[in-house]
Amino acid sequence: MTDYAIYWNDGAGTIFSEKVASTGLIDPLEYTFTGADVDPDKDYQVQIKARNAVGLSASSSSLLIISA
Repeated sequence: MTDYAIYWNDGAGTIFSEKVASTGLIDPLEYTFTGADVDPDKDYQVQIKARNAVGLSASSSSLLIISA
């Protein structure tokens, strides 16, 4: 089985921290960021890693999410 972890930063640097651990996140394309961690006035960069029995994959390319 493969699941996914989501990493992000607030667009201010190159260090990504784990936002969603790879514990059952089956489809990262349907994840919704909510809560106090999200500032509507900031842009975010997101990367995804897959996990299987071998371990974590390399990071995906970064996706920039621009606040509206």
